[in-house]
Amino acid sequence: MNIVVEILGYVGMGLILVSFMMKDIRWVRAVNICGSILSMIYGLLTKTFPTACVNAILIIINLVYMVKYITDDKNNMTKK
Repeated sequence: MNIVVEILGYVGMGLILVSFMMKDIRWVRAVNICGSILSMIYGLLTKTFPTACVNAILIIINLVYMVKYITDDKNNMTKK
């Protein structure tokens, strides 16, 4: 089980790092959300609650901005 948890943490960390190399902000947010979910689960499983908390907050922030981008796109499409 420990190796699975460690791999989960490394995959989450890798996704977060990869998200910073992307140019399209929607992809940055989407990949960062996936990485943060994995990292949050890792934090909960290893009982490192600061890690779990910061990733939970990042998930919320990224989701709020994703909804904002989607809403803005829909509003811009209806105005054309």
